[in-house]
Amino acid sequence: IWFIYKDSKYYFLLSTMEDGLTKQSNLRIIFNKAKEFRVASFSGLFNFIEYLKYSKKFGDDILVPKNISENENVVRIMSIHKSKGLEFPVVILCNTSGRFNFKDLNNSIILHDEFGIGLNHIDYNLNLETDMFIKNIIKEDHKDNIISEELRILYVALTRAKEKLFITGTYNSDKDFQRVSDIYKCRSYLDFLCNSLMKHRDGYIL
Repeated sequence: IWFIYKDSKYYFLLSTMEDGLTKQSNLRIIFNKAKEFRVASFSGLFNFIEYLKYSKKFGDDILVPKNISENENVVRIMSIHKSKGLEFPVVILCNTSGRFNFKDLNNSIILHDEFGIGLNHIDYNLNLETDMFIKNIIKEDHKDNIISEELRILYVALTRAKEKLFITGTYNSDKDFQRVSDIYKCRSYLDFLCNSLMKHRDGYIL
């Protein structure tokens, strides 16, 4: 297999193509799988192809090319959860204008480990459906937990940058103009957070 790569110049030709490193890595994978195939005392092109299919079907990590090391000078796109424990010179935190997802709190039935089941009360005479008292308690508790988790995720995102942090978002002047006042109300909290992040850079943790 390696003789074919070299004799046809195909392996070196791939380096001039788009995404050439990945394509070359795929060829090296086939070569290494052929060596494994030979050690296992199998033979024949048909059996080798079936061996590759079997490896791919059962999720063989060897069949996934890994060209980018952790120190490569590249742009990485990842979720905040994936970035936990990592640091980068420059971080761009995108889509910060999205709102918290409280959709599950509007379900007819809400479960809670401590408070039990929250249900709606239906008044058939008035054709009215309202939340029962216990459901309101469960909703508030779930809401607090969601906000706390989002704040923990935000803290992870804000502490990934070594040098520069860019935060992006969109703004609808017609719909969100009234939210500007809420932003200014948060300035004291933001100042506290920024000071805490500076301490974090010096070895302290918020």
